[in-house]
Amino acid sequence: MRRRPLSLFCLAVILFLFLGTKLTAPAPSGFESREGEWVELTGSVYKKESGSGTGTEKQVLYLHPVPKDGCLQQAEGVICYLKSNQALPEMGSIVRVRGKLKCFEPPSNPGQFDSKSYYHTLKISFQLNQTEIQAKSNTYHHMAEGLYETRRFFSRILERFLSGQDASVMKAMLLGEKRAMDGEIKSLYQRNGIAHVLAISGLHVSLLGMTLLRLLKRAGAPPPLAAGIPAAVMVLYGFLTGFSISALRATLMFVIHMGALLFKRTYDMVTAAYLAAVILLIGQPFYLFDSGFLFSFGCVFAIAFLVPALTGREEESRIKKTICQSGAITLAGLPLQLCCFYQTPVYAAVLNLLVIPLMSLLLPCGILLLVFGGMAAKGVEWGMEAAAFLCGFPIRIILGLYEKACLFSERLPFGLVTAGRPGTVALIGYAAVLLGVICLQKRVSLKGRWIAVLLGASFLFLRDGGKLEITFLDVGQGDCIHIQSADGRHYLVDGGSSSVQGVGAYRILPYLKYRGADRLEAVFVTHPDADHCNGILELIEEGEKEGVTVRKLYLPGVGKEAVNDGYERLLDAAGEAQIPVGFVSRGNVFEEGELRLFCLHPQKGYENPEPNQYSTVLFLKYGGFSALLTGDVEKEGERELLRSLEKAGIEKITVLKAAHHGSAGSTPEQLLTLLSPAYTVISCGRDNRYGHPHKELLERLEKQGTQIRITERSGAVTFRTDGSRMQVEEFLKKVL
Repeated sequence: MRRRPLSLFCLAVILFLFLGTKLTAPAPSGFESREGEWVELTGSVYKKESGSGTGTEKQVLYLHPVPKDGCLQQAEGVICYLKSNQALPEMGSIVRVRGKLKCFEPPSNPGQFDSKSYYHTLKISFQLNQTEIQAKSNTYHHMAEGLYETRRFFSRILERFLSGQDASVMKAMLLGEKRAMDGEIKSLYQRNGIAHVLAISGLHVSLLGMTLLRLLKRAGAPPPLAAGIPAAVMVLYGFLTGFSISALRATLMFVIHMGALLFKRTYDMVTAAYLAAVILLIGQPFYLFDSGFLFSFGCVFAIAFLVPALTGREEESRIKKTICQSGAITLAGLPLQLCCFYQTPVYAAVLNLLVIPLMSLLLPCGILLLVFGGMAAKGVEWGMEAAAFLCGFPIRIILGLYEKACLFSERLPFGLVTAGRPGTVALIGYAAVLLGVICLQKRVSLKGRWIAVLLGASFLFLRDGGKLEITFLDVGQGDCIHIQSADGRHYLVDGGSSSVQGVGAYRILPYLKYRGADRLEAVFVTHPDADHCNGILELIEEGEKEGVTVRKLYLPGVGKEAVNDGYERLLDAAGEAQIPVGFVSRGNVFEEGELRLFCLHPQKGYENPEPNQYSTVLFLKYGGFSALLTGDVEKEGERELLRSLEKAGIEKITVLKAAHHGSAGSTPEQLLTLLSPAYTVISCGRDNRYGHPHKELLERLEKQGTQIRITERSGAVTFRTDGSRMQVEEFLKKVL
């Protein structure tokens, strides 16, 4: 291996910065105390966006607060979502705005997106909703505003010559406009492992910059111009497209490359990557934990080190080498893929054999379309409009091929593997295998190297078992309970919220992916109120496409008079998804190994128009561990439940899920006296309009001596047991 003293120095700096981020706790922002307040703020505009993939025009401003006295001016950056029908101010102008302050929340469940860390990395302290611009300055940055207007101009060109979906894809690829990206096609690309084509990256920079360099050299330009002009153009292009992390990395490396040419030094990709990483990390050390940063630099190092170790000799066929290269890059990114998204598309390496070569045609066609379309829009004749339409033809064909290839891939077996997040030991072990293959490539055959890497990768898919885990998710004002058996099978009891929009997509599905729950053996809906089932409807509609399937849906086995619109919606959704439906009532028992689930309520054919009263109640038993899952049962239903408990001789349980989110009228003293729960879990939302949990219930629980866990304070609460010993884990205590 080559000696790279500068790379070693950069690596030492990166390790120092990493330790600094781990040892230095971030100071409290102080903005949380003003959550929900209407505030005024003065700041300079450093970025602005317009457009939305939902069809609703959204306008967004990014401000650097102007230094003044007061708490808000201590913010690094602020994102402002404007009210409609407001003109966006110019880049660099000073504006006075008024909006409703909202802080970014940390995740409260495993797998949930960490918006607080994400925006902290972007140096954005909070957001303002329903923002009004009260005043703005007349001065602004003319170059920055010119680049913004240029991007808007090019965006309109793409909209004119391409269909809405194709235009949104090309906007992301060429202009970095992802806000207007078609949601379905973006999700399709992500599920199939080709979403990297939507990012401004090294492919764009090398294609544009190196093409310009070659043209200047052929024109006889002196070295300073031949190297300086492409570097300056790519920096401007980076500002034009918003400088994502991948674009920053690629531009920095390209500028270093041009500097090497100018000073007649040998360009080394690895050293350039280390230098680029240090430059970025000095500005923001927390990039070290950003998935975009890790994927971008990980790809560079995979190309530099792993690809040579997993490809054959020079005399081998180009096709074989290309396949090996694609597989090597995919395997290098596998641990990051599983750590960030908990899934991996099996056929991504094969798809990229089609996608990446076609990008070499797609990007030039897109650039030419912008050139010819722009000239036509400026009134230049000589067939510019026809030329732009002609350039759009291969774009439509290639993007159509991408879509069809992804859809075909999804129809193949095992297309998307939901493996969950790998353990630390597995990650370290796989890294050691890759390092060993790189270091010993001259001593081990190509076949042996591939076998070692594939065996190492297989450990990333292994999971610990042997214990029952029951997790009460934080879904805001609602309920969702996940049960994982000792054999690794997954069950769900309820899944809904009245306070979290898209609870299925943003809380339940990410958690299930994190846990590697690719199949739910059974989903029990205790009753059809939205705060218990709207996330289940999302799961039924989108789960299979997202790599999580439902094997069977269970509803309470009530009489016809108790069936309402919500109940029928669940039946219709299950029917459309071809999911079998079962009806559960008192006396039904579900068994798996030592795990037992007994239904205690309602009785079969129970007639009551009030869903809470016929809410399904399940009693879980596993060795010496027991739990009662009560849904929203209350009043008459709770009285019947008491009779069932006494008849079954159930008492002194381990965990009680307090009924109806901790309302005063549920979980009466008689029930608590009978059960004497060691722990009681209350699932409710922060500052909910119902006032849950009610003071009266908390007093009853404290009097009983049970340990109380409330999801809005603890986050997800997990009980882990082997049937005799038990561990309790509160997610917010674990991550904060």
